[in-house]
Order: sequence, then structure tokens, then C-alpha cells
Amino acid sequence: MEPDHIARNIIKENIYLMFFAYDDSYNFYWVSPQNCRHSDNIRKNHQISWIIFDTHAPKWTGMAVYLEGSAAELTDPEDIALGLKLIWTRLEEPVPSVSDYLGNQPYRVYKAIVDHAWINLDKTENGKTIDARAEIKLA
Repeated sequence: MEPDHIARNIIKENIYLMFFAYDDSYNFYWVSPQNCRHSDNIRKNHQISWIIFDTHAPKWTGMAVYLEGSAAELTDPEDIALGLKLIWTRLEEPVPSVSDYLGNQPYRVYKAIVDHAWINLDKTENGKTIDARAEIKLA
């Protein structure tokens, strides 16, 4: 199976980054408290990296998608509505109101845009695992 296909399948089949959703361009969306450390870090520095690990894999066999990009708190109601729709559709639950994520409300919707992505292609040589990655294109 091609690394690009493996990566897209890991993203599709796993829900934990924190809980996340993504659009057709592989932009990632999540909801988080605005006063938590990672939200504060995003406000200070938009550059992020994250990993989506295949949590369905048996021990020592898992694949992962490694990502780098930029993230921001969404402030435009239309962008927030899209993020909420993607997240709650993936959760298979009713989509909450945009107003629940604005003003004095404690939670915000965030979006990450991928600049670079890799998949692990570890191999074993002489009984030792050698870490290897291949850069991929998601979209």
C-alpha cells in the first residue's frame, strides 16, 4: 500500500489527536478551552506539529501520520460553523450553535493547515528497528 494512502486511512479511521475532524483539503478542526495551555501557545505561535497514531493497531505495529503546519482560533462565524459541522458530523451528534463558541463562552474552534506531512516507514535491520519517514501529500 502506498504511504499517501496509508496516511489518509489513518486520518480517516482514528478520531484522537484530540478529537478532530478534517475537510477535503486535510485542514484539521477541533474544539478546545480557550484558556488551556495549547490554546494559549497557538495564540503566541501559530506553528504547530502533531501526530495522528493508528490506535487500532496491535502493539509494536502501529503507523502514524506526522504533521507540521499552522493553527489558529477561528473567529469568523462561517468558519466556526464549518468546523462545528465537520466535528459533530464525525461524532454523529447534533451540531451545536456557533454562539456557544464566541464571546464569553469558554470553548473555541481551532483550525490547522498542514504544510508538511510524513508517515513512518520503520524497518528492522539486524534485529533493531530503524526509524524512517517518507514525506507525503495528503490533498
